Amino acid sequence: MAQDTRRVQTAVLGSPHSDHPLSLPTDRKAAVHYLSRYKGKRYFCGVHLGGCGWELMDKLYGDRVCHFAHHPDPKGLAPACERRYSGPDSADHLYIHRGLTTGLGRVGGAQRFQGTLIKGQCTDLLVNPGKNRSAVKVQFVSLPADVWTKEDEELRARLGRVDWMLGPNALANAKHLLDRDGYVLRVRCEQQGNARVVKIGTETHDGDLEWSELKDCDISERGITTPLLRKFRPPAPRRTASFAKLPGFPLDVEDIVIYPQEVATRPIAGLGIPEGSHVAATDIQIADGERVHARLMVPDRINLLVDAPYALIKPASVNAMKGPTHATPVWTIFSSGLRPIWPSEQPSVSLPGKSNPKSALATSTEEPRIHPKKSLRTSGQPLGLVRHKLTSLIQNMRNARREGNYQGLLQTLASNDELLTTLTRTAFRQEKQAVEELRRWATAREETRQRTEREVREQSAALIRQIDQARGRGDLEEAQGAVEALRKSLVRVSPQNRGFAEEAQSLREYESWLEQARSERDRAARIRSQEVQAERLRVKQHDRLRNVLDQLLEAELAGKVGEVRRLYNEGRSLLRKLGVHATAYEIRQLNLTAQWLAAAVPSNLKGDTEISGATSDQSASSGSPELEHRTTVTPRRTAPDHTPNNLRHLTTEIGDRVATVLRRVARDQTTISLQDLAKEAETDNWLCIIALVEVDETTSSAEPLLSALMTAPDGDASPEFRAILAGLGYEVPQTDHALHLVWKREVERTHAHYAEPSREMPARLVPRRAEPAS
Repeated sequence: MAQDTRRVQTAVLGSPHSDHPLSLPTDRKAAVHYLSRYKGKRYFCGVHLGGCGWELMDKLYGDRVCHFAHHPDPKGLAPACERRYSGPDSADHLYIHRGLTTGLGRVGGAQRFQGTLIKGQCTDLLVNPGKNRSAVKVQFVSLPADVWTKEDEELRARLGRVDWMLGPNALANAKHLLDRDGYVLRVRCEQQGNARVVKIGTETHDGDLEWSELKDCDISERGITTPLLRKFRPPAPRRTASFAKLPGFPLDVEDIVIYPQEVATRPIAGLGIPEGSHVAATDIQIADGERVHARLMVPDRINLLVDAPYALIKPASVNAMKGPTHATPVWTIFSSGLRPIWPSEQPSVSLPGKSNPKSALATSTEEPRIHPKKSLRTSGQPLGLVRHKLTSLIQNMRNARREGNYQGLLQTLASNDELLTTLTRTAFRQEKQAVEELRRWATAREETRQRTEREVREQSAALIRQIDQARGRGDLEEAQGAVEALRKSLVRVSPQNRGFAEEAQSLREYESWLEQARSERDRAARIRSQEVQAERLRVKQHDRLRNVLDQLLEAELAGKVGEVRRLYNEGRSLLRKLGVHATAYEIRQLNLTAQWLAAAVPSNLKGDTEISGATSDQSASSGSPELEHRTTVTPRRTAPDHTPNNLRHLTTEIGDRVATVLRRVARDQTTISLQDLAKEAETDNWLCIIALVEVDETTSSAEPLLSALMTAPDGDASPEFRAILAGLGYEVPQTDHALHLVWKREVERTHAHYAEPSREMPARLVPRRAEPAS
């Protein structure tokens, strides 16, 4: 079968973080059968396999190796996959994890995968203890002796009983377990058909090695039991007379302290071991010497507290036992039992002949010699108990360091001052070094925190002053930069730090102010832009209106009535658009044009007449439809002293007729359109508008405006109402809505004033008259 270098043989089922392993057979038929169990499921390049987490698909071939492959990624969203191991054994650590948690002892339950991956390879795996189950530590790579010892001590202190299992690449640590326990557990996976099967091996001190399946093994609080270990563990251990004759040399037990490393003793059998013996791994300490690893054998099962101080029960002996697989002897203490040491006890000690207590167990050929007792002074507590308290304290502080809780570590040190005073004794040299190292770490972190807080506080104060100054000047750009710097500075301290509550509150206030100020600035910029655009438009309208006025003057001098009307209509339209921005000059010029038009078309003239060389055809053709029935006459330019009197007389006459019509409309509580008003007053629209100004100018300020009763054809406010207000000298409302409210109120006031009987008029909304320019 051709090899495919791109193949991935293992995956996980369901999600990228799943611990359910899959190992795809290389044969097509076997692979199809294997995958049929997971029909409809998804496979992933698992994170616990050192993969990228991207989804996989199966690649089934008849002439090549079947394997998994990453799904295509046409959009370029897939992460770069740096998975180093993809062979059939690359998921063995997950098979072992599932086997130990759910398949061993038939009392297990699913647990979260707790393995360490380094460069895609699993180096160790921990299975937590459960009900009637001890903890299991699986080591896949060898550890240095000191590292293994420290790891073993920490696990036993935290979890109690711990069974170690060694993978195929961790056999260098087998010696430590054989020396301590007399056996070592090994683990591996084997391919059986299409499945990966977990096997547990048991290697004893005499060199025996037997592999068993998980279903043949048991686990309890006493640890893992394999078929080979059952042969050395009698079903009903009992005391025997032979234990009265202890092997080895007699031992004075009065002041020796035992520190168990297991939660209970376990059965053991073998050459030179009394029948029915139980063994446990321990540390022993003689006087103020260092601890020494040794095995303790007692005639029955005993429940123990890990690392708690115990005293031996007489009789007791010590021996150095050496088996075929042991390179060096293993010190073993035989005793009739153990009893806990309470704080009130002050043990004395019986030392071997040499000054170094560890040397008493250094060789297997030297016979211990009994010397006179020598008492050890302590501060009211036995040395072993003090060491036990220090060990527990150091372990708690190490846990705090792993969590990064340096403040909790410093509090622990402060609350245990009395216990830490014992570190001045030479017996606690190692404990003192450990405590000082932890103290230095926590102190350095605390100094770093204080230095950071000082820097942040100084930076925050300077930035707050800068923001206030920029705020006073209205410099939003500088203020925004300072607010950003303040936010980044406060990120350096914890958000829960109450010492910076004032700075955090100031930051929130500045951010709120800055957002509002930017909004107001943007709104003002939009208004300015709109005003600029409106001003540009008004300039164009003023320019056009002045041009229209110039053309009107030329047309009037030429007597072109039709041209004057056209230009007048355009001028009125521009005047309405300018509104309050129209100048008095522009309004006055258009009013004069309206008067000129009124004089040019007197109502009592009929027939086609030409004056000053202007033909009737030109006049008739350029007139508006509403004036086609009237005779178009181009007025002669008369002397300046005659024209004003004639126009004033004409305007007054029309004003009287318009006022009469509007008073009747007011009494009828109705309104009238401009066209109907001009018809009833027997005049035209332009003269009506001029007459309306004349009518309202003669009224007192308390009376309503009769001109408000003139409406557009749809009954709403007339477009000329704005020009009438401007002609009367009022401040004209700038918006259509405001103009509509003013017009509607004036209609109500007019109806109330002229009602029969009259009613009280509502308040006036017309703006006050503008003050005359000085």
